[in-house]
Amino acid sequence: MKIAVIGCSHSDPRCIDYQMIEKGPQRKTWVCHVAENRSDIIIDNYSFGGHGLQYVDFILKKIVAGSIKYSAVILQLTDTHRTLVPLTDYNDKMQWASYYIRENYRSIIKMSPTASVLANSVYAQEQTEKVISKSWLKENVTGNCFIDEFVDYFKKSLFLYNNVFDKFYYFSMTGDGEGPNFNNLGIDDKPNAYRYLNEKYGDSILTDDLHLKDEHSHLVVTDYLQNTELGDLLKYDSIHI
Repeated sequence: MKIAVIGCSHSDPRCIDYQMIEKGPQRKTWVCHVAENRSDIIIDNYSFGGHGLQYVDFILKKIVAGSIKYSAVILQLTDTHRTLVPLTDYNDKMQWASYYIRENYRSIIKMSPTASVLANSVYAQEQTEKVISKSWLKENVTGNCFIDEFVDYFKKSLFLYNNVFDKFYYFSMTGDGEGPNFNNLGIDDKPNAYRYLNEKYGDSILTDDLHLKDEHSHLVVTDYLQNTELGDLLKYDSIHI
């Protein structure tokens, strides 16, 4: 079985940095745990830290346009208020890059010709401010209704991918404010994954930059996704930490 995962830093192993330099895996996300415990699953992980739903939409369209076949496509939804602005100094770094972490698991990203200026990415923000001043961004980009409208259309049109992919799953890892839980897994009695796990297990499972620690990230699958079709697809008995 071959699957694709698309998300943000909560799924990104950070093998490749914003300058397209291979660093090797810097974080053991829930996807890594699946790869280690399910050698029968081949995983292409397109997740890219600091990027939002416009980048996710770009990846979904790449898979469709390229007729790339997967048994399942899994979308980890991220914060909605992340948008992109053109940056000329990214033009020489637009190539695709992939890094094999295990025989059955690789990270695939594309340094886009834009930066996610509203993301919590220091590098992206620094690069953006070389071209556009921070004051201009705050006055003209932050809170811009375009991204709100884009996110609304994006969510309302996700059902179309059910007609394209063999299996298509999506769930919310984080969200705005208290965090909406938007998913097609039938999870209606829990908040998003991050908030649910934080409330259940406390701050001790979090890193200083508010991500799940390597030894706790498996909880996304072993706890949050339990009793769902996606959880059944990814489940495993033993846990390598």
